Amino acid sequence: MVKPNNQTKKSGEGVEIEKRLKSDDNSQNSQNIEEFILIAAQKEFIKFGLKGARMQAIADEAGVNKSLLHYYYRSKDKLYDAVIENILNKIQRTYKEQEAAHKPEGLKDNIRMIVTTYINIFSENPDFPLFLVHEIKTSRKPVPTILDMFINFISYMKENLFAGLSSEISKGTVKNIAPEQLLMNIMSLVLGPFFLRPVMDIIGPALNLPLEFDKSFYAQRIEVITDTVFNSIVKNEEGKA
Repeated sequence: MVKPNNQTKKSGEGVEIEKRLKSDDNSQNSQNIEEFILIAAQKEFIKFGLKGARMQAIADEAGVNKSLLHYYYRSKDKLYDAVIENILNKIQRTYKEQEAAHKPEGLKDNIRMIVTTYINIFSENPDFPLFLVHEIKTSRKPVPTILDMFINFISYMKENLFAGLSSEISKGTVKNIAPEQLLMNIMSLVLGPFFLRPVMDIIGPALNLPLEFDKSFYAQRIEVITDTVFNSIVKNEEGKA
């Protein structure tokens, strides 16, 4: 749970809120409130960005008063960071859960896990990729703040992927492709549907391509992307690319 900054001066109402939430009976309720706030804040930030988001709107959406909102998050910037960190944490947690459950064997399995993780998380938050790019370009917060968080949360996946690629290259089973090129291929194909969705919603019907961005579509994308990426680097039976 995010703890308030003890150095921050509290209002009289804030002190009373803190006393109530510190009681054991209210510990579960406190956790639920924070979850409601993060869900409401995610909606507000993705829709309006850091600059346009309003703390009062977040409080209203979460069903709490503004004093309680400020008890958990002393500023809009701190709440914004918590929302992004929460999503990126979920990506890393989902990947590790899949890794523990399925024990990937080989490079193709590692590719599939990365693709599955991002597709599943982004399909639940389809506006997040565009939001992230927009915020990097326009936010008043330093760009490295957001980028560093993103880089930190994909580093574990990258290490597994690059180790698997190095192993297959040494065996002569795949092309000697630069690791960063492989990662770029994966991420561009993963992000494509989410960047293109607003366009396809408009031109898809006109081209007689009425796409439904549902679970079935994303399940197919996982397999298509995995096969496309892996087949592009695997060598044929004669050992040629």
